[in-house]
Amino acid sequence: MFNKATNVLVVGFLAATSALLVGCDGTPKVKPMDIGVAPDASLKDAGSGKMGKVEVDLVAVGKDDEGKWDSKSINDYFSGNDALRAGATAYSKSFVFADGQDAKIVVAKGDPIWNVWKQNRPILFIMANSRALAMESAKQEVRRKKINLLSDRWPKVDAFTITVKNGGIEVNPPPTEPVK
Repeated sequence: MFNKATNVLVVGFLAATSALLVGCDGTPKVKPMDIGVAPDASLKDAGSGKMGKVEVDLVAVGKDDEGKWDSKSINDYFSGNDALRAGATAYSKSFVFADGQDAKIVVAKGDPIWNVWKQNRPILFIMANSRALAMESAKQEVRRKKINLLSDRWPKVDAFTITVKNGGIEVNPPPTEPVK
């Protein structure tokens, strides 16, 4: 049976855990989670069955920089000499997938990048590039996806997967709208 001291400890632990995810003032904070990143088989060449080069960047930014990243040309971003991409290395994770190197990669919730992302960088931009995606983006821009990393968007989730497909970027499960 629980005694009174045990009940106090349990209640104290729950309160401390809630404060870490929400903050003492009730404001949602960036929630570290395991993020799986993988290319989908739909990116393979129909003729050869081989996966071409697929580049994926995860870039966490603050609210003040959100507009700059929303409007960034993806062609320029992946051009090889983009100043915005070069300047974001301290707060981004970059991956390259190719034929035979297409296994899911996980950014663990204990990865040091979360220490940077937790510092007022609640918006995660997923930037992806491949030949199949570039052809699809001629119709619509499918190489960029923006998600929110705040704890109120992921109330019962400790992990999600980003899958890059020929039709765009999928996040599963997706973040939810905060409960008001």
